[in-house]
Amino acid sequence: MSRSYLSQIEKGKFYVSLKVLGRLAVALQVEPVEFLRPPS
Repeated sequence: MSRSYLSQIEKGKFYVSLKVLGRLAVALQVEPVEFLRPPS
């Protein structure tokens, strides 16, 4: 996954697939549901 792709996701310019969400969760050692929770 490229840095520019991640940057575009952070900016909300691209939608994230479940596959990518899973890969990010593994890389960051968190459960995928953490990305779906609203900020506290």
